[in-house]
Formats: sequence, C-alpha cells, structure tokens
Amino acid sequence: PAASTLRQRFLFPEPRVHEGLSLAGIASAMLDISDGLHDDVCKLLSASGVGAELEITALPLSPELRAVESGRAVDYALTGGDDYELCFAVREADEPRLQAVAADWSVPVTRIGSVVATPGARWRRNGQQVTVPDSTFRHF
Repeated sequence: PAASTLRQRFLFPEPRVHEGLSLAGIASAMLDISDGLHDDVCKLLSASGVGAELEITALPLSPELRAVESGRAVDYALTGGDDYELCFAVREADEPRLQAVAADWSVPVTRIGSVVATPGARWRRNGQQVTVPDSTFRHF
C-alpha cells in the first residue's frame, strides 16, 4: 500500500495552487520542489543572495516513504525530484499571518531552517554538518 501511494503521488502530483496563492504578501521567496529539495533550496538562496542553516531531522518525511525506503528516505527527500511541494521563506514577523492562512491547508507547514546572510545551504543533523551529494538530474 505504501509503494502504491508513493507511485500515485509521483504520477499524479497535487499542485499547491491554493497554498501558493494564499502566501502572496507573506512569503518573501517561494518555489516548488521539482529538482530535489537541496537543489531547489540552493536555487532559491542564490537568486535571493542569501544562505540558510537547515536541519535534516525537521524534514517532513511521509510515513509511506519511511515504510518503503527507510534507509534512503532522507536522501530521496534531499535529492529526488518531482515532489511539487512548496518551499518558501517567511519573515519571523509574518509567522502569525502564515499560521492563519495555513490553518485551512490540506498539508502541514514545516520549518526546516533559517535564512542567514552567508551564502549557501548548510545542512545539519542534530548539530553535525552533513554534506548533500550533488546527484540531482541536470537538464543541460
């Protein structure tokens, strides 16, 4: 059943149009995750001229992914693609507005890190730096 659910999500992704539209005026940056979370976060940060400190243990891994690929779930979350979930940045002052609009979403909001001035994405697991392999598919 878990593999079937994952296959269904892959073949028929649910675009987060409502969620994205409701973030207008709240999110300072946003994109959908189509090339893997790490790669897309790096694109977002580069375009914004900032960096981020990110925590791997905060990743919202689905029970289905954990059931099918428990040993590689984090790798798939960071470097897999075609998720089409939203990744966005919200200023701390706008957190109450985010919580208000997210109350009617069909998916939870998960904070996975903080934006910082130093460029680049730095992933940690319980305080220890983790290197994410550059294994994302490149179109060109």
